[in-house]
Amino acid sequence: EGHTERVYALFQKSLKQLARLQIEGNKGSNYDMSLTAREFGKQAILSDMLYFKYYFLDTLGLPYDKQALINEFEALAVFLTQTRYKYFMFRDFQSRNIMVKDEEVFFIDYQGGMNGALQYDVASLLWQAKAGLSDEWKASVLEYYVNEVNSILDKPVDKDIFINQYKGYGVIRLLQVLGAYGFRGLFERKAHFLT
Repeated sequence: EGHTERVYALFQKSLKQLARLQIEGNKGSNYDMSLTAREFGKQAILSDMLYFKYYFLDTLGLPYDKQALINEFEALAVFLTQTRYKYFMFRDFQSRNIMVKDEEVFFIDYQGGMNGALQYDVASLLWQAKAGLSDEWKASVLEYYVNEVNSILDKPVDKDIFINQYKGYGVIRLLQVLGAYGFRGLFERKAHFLT
């Protein structure tokens, strides 16, 4: 539909329900039962960034300073693991995992969930390649999401810290997606990913 009022309202509903799922879903969760990892910590962050390095940069043969890149990855991973806002992390929160029925939203495909930063899922949704959201929409629905989180939590998040780390998680998510597209397209030769 493009940038319509209906679509905007669905993004708001999705982020409202995401905040509820992340915070309420965290209560009593046993992350030892997680399928992929217990938490999205430093090793998982570095793994996503190395996925980008191996399956995108190295596969395409693009020149870069390997040590400088690893140093940047390390610094970003350390910064992001210092988040104060760890709850249930959906891990693959994107529009194709949001079902709409009678103008209400429902989520699927969260079996990869684990303990992690609230910001990762929001970055996954707002920065997905196919969404094509304007910067204005991203900023507006992010603001809406932060307000929803603050309405649920006993102690509100520090908005400046939250947004700063959100940007870092956006970078992580984009690098992970490029790695996935490199793997699916350049290795597995899947047409959709090559395009």
